[in-house]
Amino acid sequence: MKNRFFLFMMAFLVININANYAYPPLLGDSFKGYDQFMQTNRCIDCYIPGISIMVETRPHSNLRGTTMYNSEIVLAVLNNSDISYANLENAWMYAAHVSITDLSYSNMTNLQASNAFFVNDNFDHAILDNARFFLAEMSKSRFNYTSIIGANFIHAGLTLTEFNKSNLTGSLLNGCDFGGAKVLDCLLDDTSMKKVKARHSDFSGTSFLRSKLYSADFMRSNLTNTNFNEALMYKFIGSHSNFTNANLQHAELIDAELRFCNLKGTKTDNTNFTGAILIGSTNFNPAESAILCQTIMPDGSVNNSGCHRLDQYIEDLVAIENLESKTKGYALNIRPYSTARQDAGDIGPQQEAGDTGLPPFVYKKATPVSTKPDSTTKTTGT
Repeated sequence: MKNRFFLFMMAFLVININANYAYPPLLGDSFKGYDQFMQTNRCIDCYIPGISIMVETRPHSNLRGTTMYNSEIVLAVLNNSDISYANLENAWMYAAHVSITDLSYSNMTNLQASNAFFVNDNFDHAILDNARFFLAEMSKSRFNYTSIIGANFIHAGLTLTEFNKSNLTGSLLNGCDFGGAKVLDCLLDDTSMKKVKARHSDFSGTSFLRSKLYSADFMRSNLTNTNFNEALMYKFIGSHSNFTNANLQHAELIDAELRFCNLKGTKTDNTNFTGAILIGSTNFNPAESAILCQTIMPDGSVNNSGCHRLDQYIEDLVAIENLESKTKGYALNIRPYSTARQDAGDIGPQQEAGDTGLPPFVYKKATPVSTKPDSTTKTTGT
């Protein structure tokens, strides 16, 4: 009996290894749906969660309305397919090719799709919350009325894409290429967009509230009616762009490139233009509360009228950055503007026009603070 049972188990394992099953094994209607798809490339409104489509080439597939959460679609080719209304929650689509495909109204929450290709796809009304598209190529795709909250698009290719009334709040977009994209009336609040490339793009009506746009390049773009309130825009490049009616209140445009811009109707209350270059820009009428220090004005003159206000302003900024840096083991220290100037033998913070002087502040990486007890410290008993 023992030998017979052993032979039975061995035969069962061999059959299952060679069988074309999904993993985990599907039962009943789920298996029938999977088997139908493997034979015909069609499985409409099927329930096949956890299927495995590895290194398969299945273009022109029809998976409309199919439930495929927790599935593995790795290195598969599903171009020219219909996957609309599907449930791909928690699916893994690493390096998959899913171009020219309809993914509208699909649920792709927590999807893992790094290095995948979604070129010229339709993501209208889809849910991409917390999805990961690291290094994905998604050019020419549509994202109208799409929920993309907290997603990861770091270094993704988004050239010539179309976003309309979509929500990207809290997403990571560092290093993305939005060249020629149309991002209209969208929410990009609290996003990280460091070193984004967005030349010749249209972001009119879009909100960047509290977003980080360090060294972001928006040259020759349409930024009318945008909201950059409290945005951190160090070394922002926006030359030859249209900022008509944009909200720049409390924005940090330190060392920003704003040459030949149209600034008609912009709100600049408490905007920090320290070191910004505005040569050739038109309609620049900064509010009284705006900070102008080492600012190159449209006529080429240097305005230092607000240098005396920088100390407290910069301290407040660095306090915010310190909160984010504590987990990395270091803090950001500053030398206030007035202190740095006086160290150089200057008579005060305000300068005559044309004087370059020292940078208004200096960031310095502090020595990490150790949480381990000092081995040289002696403890005394009580």
